[in-house]
Amino acid sequence: VHFFDALNGWVVGQFSRIARTIDGGSHWIAVAPQPDLGVGNLQAITFKPGNQIGVAVGQLDNETSMPKILYTQNGGASGWDAPDSISNLKADSPWDLREVTWTGAGSFSHFWAVGAPGLVVHSTDDAVNWTEFTPPGFTAAQLSALEFEGVAFADFKNGIFIANAVYVD
Repeated sequence: VHFFDALNGWVVGQFSRIARTIDGGSHWIAVAPQPDLGVGNLQAITFKPGNQIGVAVGQLDNETSMPKILYTQNGGASGWDAPDSISNLKADSPWDLREVTWTGAGSFSHFWAVGAPGLVVHSTDDAVNWTEFTPPGFTAAQLSALEFEGVAFADFKNGIFIANAVYVD
């Protein structure tokens, strides 16, 4: 759920549903894309200040075998699109994005999304293209043992990634 103010907000959910409200949540209006049975759930949504550029993320997209990312450049007026590319991904992972946030200052603008297994991706072009990110000091094997649940930034230089360790016998 993401609210801009007391009246205007967005929610995501099962079968890649996206809905918005303009009355504080008393009524919700479904927006494109329409729900698609068998498609993974969307799990988080955020917008850049100005409320025009937004990103929703979720479970593995079975049609593309990529992490589920949808974005809008116009406040959802003409629907939500998949990004042009997601690069540097580890091969054959069952990706599941769980949280997304935006950080920026001046001309610096980044969207960050996190999930499992050990997945951290970011966009520097308002969500059109995404790249997997490996935090300094970590290897791909170390990251794959983590399930990221959250991401937040105090400012454009200082952020935190929240994860659970996954233990396999």
